[in-house]
Amino acid sequence: MPSSTPSTRGAQSGPGRRSARREVRAGVPESSTTRRLRQAIVDLVLAGDIPAGKRIDQRVLAKKLRTTTAPLREALSALESEGLLVREQGVGVFCRIYTVLEIEEMVDIRGVLEALAAGRATAYVSDEEIQELRDLASILGAPIPPDGEADFVRTHVKFHKRIVEISRSPRLTLLLEHHHLIDGLLANVAPALWASEPHDHHGIVEALATRNPAVAEQAMRAHIAPTFVKRFAELRKRFGDGPIMTFPLYGASRAAPARGVPSSGSVPAKAGGRP
Repeated sequence: MPSSTPSTRGAQSGPGRRSARREVRAGVPESSTTRRLRQAIVDLVLAGDIPAGKRIDQRVLAKKLRTTTAPLREALSALESEGLLVREQGVGVFCRIYTVLEIEEMVDIRGVLEALAAGRATAYVSDEEIQELRDLASILGAPIPPDGEADFVRTHVKFHKRIVEISRSPRLTLLLEHHHLIDGLLANVAPALWASEPHDHHGIVEALATRNPAVAEQAMRAHIAPTFVKRFAELRKRFGDGPIMTFPLYGASRAAPARGVPSSGSVPAKAGGRP
């Protein structure tokens, strides 16, 4: 019988464990085909072509990606280990539905890790890279055109990823990889509640320009936390602490809401969240 509660298995897999599984599963290196398919699936999720909670038809997806089901299953398994997908026994593989509490926890972790990256970056950042970041910050502070939401999200992720790259820490890059997907995912799941808005990034750049690790770390922490306060308030009005859903819970019928989840209004605060 299909599960009526969202799986939390993906949330239990730590980033270090995740990266190890992706690179070597049972001693077998991940193939280039699997890596290509994995990235293609991630791109489909970020584009909203595979919405949160949607069951993945493997035959249709294999045809779309011009591959066979065997390497596709490997790519799906890798993304399941990373927490982006969820497998419900006897039902299928679904795009992960996150709870508000899970997203809030991921944002908290991201803030700590990005502050660490900013502090490390002060030892390596060049004048040319400072100017590159200033240019990106100017784009992120400008009004977003009606059809520019996707470009804004990409530029925003690029800005934050660039600082991590400058920090020259492969471990931080791996730890933050999944957390940088969140803006793109929620922009598709709940666009009215997770709308992108221009906001200041120049403060981070100028903090990096001081070459003072403590100043850069503080600037990054001060930047990330307030950005999400309003968003979480809006998410809680609609979903409580529970699943952020546009599709029913994994495997549940659209005609009958999942047990404990009303057909309208907020999801109960405990649904899918931490006890």
